[in-house]
Amino acid sequence: MCETAGNNKMPIPDGNSTLPSMTECYLVKKFREYVIPQDVYSVGEVARLLHISPDRVRSFAKRDNHPLPIRHFKGGARGSFVLRDELIDWLVKNTISAVDEARERRRSKYETE
Repeated sequence: MCETAGNNKMPIPDGNSTLPSMTECYLVKKFREYVIPQDVYSVGEVARLLHISPDRVRSFAKRDNHPLPIRHFKGGARGSFVLRDELIDWLVKNTISAVDEARERRRSKYETE
């Protein structure tokens, strides 16, 4: 095992362990939360990845325009989850590049002067 991730105290694996991989080790360091890359995420895991509250994740799912695709089994809301591919698609459609945002701010600043 390698060092621990921030205040989380979860061990960050080194390249010699079988689980998790070095990519997962990077994600732990990047997000300071131990969320292993997987095909399905719980609402809590999505919240930790995005550094927002689970209630905020659920509010994104209730939006009329481009809702976050939270799924659950028929007959109940317990056990809600988000598919990784759908989360990535939603993030691409509902976020803006920081570089593009900075350019847009500069452009609008010069247009108003």
